[in-house]
Amino acid sequence: MAASKKTATRLTERYGDLRELLPGNTLHWLQALRDQSLSYFDRAGLPTVRDESWKYTNLNTLRRTGFVPAPLAIPSTIDAVPVGSGLEIEAYQIVLVNGVVNSALSSLDDLPEGIALDFTSALPLDKFNRLVDFEKTPIAALNTASFADAVCIYIQENSLIEKPIHIISIGGNDKASVTFHPRILVDAAAGSNATLLESHIGIGGETYFSNSVAEIGVGNGAVLRHYKLQNEHTNAFHIAANEVRLSQAAYYENFVLTIGASLSRNEVNVDILGPHAECRLLGSYLLKGSQHGDHTTFIDHAAPESSSREIYKGVLDDQSRGVFQGKILVRKDSQKTNGHQLNQALLLARGAEIDSKPELEIYADDVKCSHGATAGELDETALFYLQSRGIDKQSARNLLIAAFIHSALEEISNRNVHDAMSGIISSWLAAGKIENSL
Repeated sequence: MAASKKTATRLTERYGDLRELLPGNTLHWLQALRDQSLSYFDRAGLPTVRDESWKYTNLNTLRRTGFVPAPLAIPSTIDAVPVGSGLEIEAYQIVLVNGVVNSALSSLDDLPEGIALDFTSALPLDKFNRLVDFEKTPIAALNTASFADAVCIYIQENSLIEKPIHIISIGGNDKASVTFHPRILVDAAAGSNATLLESHIGIGGETYFSNSVAEIGVGNGAVLRHYKLQNEHTNAFHIAANEVRLSQAAYYENFVLTIGASLSRNEVNVDILGPHAECRLLGSYLLKGSQHGDHTTFIDHAAPESSSREIYKGVLDDQSRGVFQGKILVRKDSQKTNGHQLNQALLLARGAEIDSKPELEIYADDVKCSHGATAGELDETALFYLQSRGIDKQSARNLLIAAFIHSALEEISNRNVHDAMSGIISSWLAAGKIENSL
């Protein structure tokens, strides 16, 4: 714990220099919240492997890196969104550079009447930070103390937003190892229907640390589809916490594709508070070299007649390591709950590793719940068959890998997002990212 506190001090010791410069510094309640969050993080520090939910993800490399807060000024080297590194979908576009909104790169002129946006200077006291539990996600305290800009998206009641809202977070700095803290709040009011995209990408330079937090509320009968691409630079750290609350008959679909960063963790915590709500948590991760990718989920069925479905599929090569921790909790009065959870991993090298920990905790007796985890190698018989038909070995392996991932992609209900994600995976494979074999 001493090491984590020392790291906490290093990550926050320059906060005082920024305190008066951060947007929203005239909001007294926000300044008080920032100070409380900073104090909490200074006491708790970064999680360690002794914390149960972090036992498979060691942050020692992050601890040893001398991060400094990213400057609030936008680097002059970034004058456009890098082509091909994010989701290429027509959308309303909000661009963050090292955690700061860049209005020149954003595209918000044609927002429909059903969307309202606020940034840090107009944060809502009654909605902000209401879903974040520092005891459960202590690193979110660092985000709350240090975020430069918060993007608040309100989908108004009974609004159908046909074009997605795309948040693009660009990280990188040539002069120092920087840390920044994207903060997102989404309030989808009753009966609304919208799609949220996230692309987290990097431009290289020194190591950087992106520490992201999203608070998402989905109202009665509302639909929110939430898709994320994590394609940070290969020397970056990416940690994200998503706190989600579902009301009666709400529908929430989340898919994350992880291909970037040296070390990453994507955590999704969902509270199902209303009956007939549906939650779908989906994802794919493709890792090589010494990459480490952690996907941790928790779904709390606190209302009856709700359903959840989780499918995560990973491809691991070289010395990479994947982590899947998924827990479904069904409370005593949450009868007629339907929950399904599955993690499957494809290991392409003897040094690759997967740690999979699916869990069910059930206190109701009228439920349908299942979970499972598998890990395996490429099917040599199928590989031989494809080669016998004149397909070279590399192409044959890529076809089998794509087929393995395909079933996870097919869970995406938005076809444009499905095609964009599929294209990114195809490009990743075509670039020769997977080379080794068992």
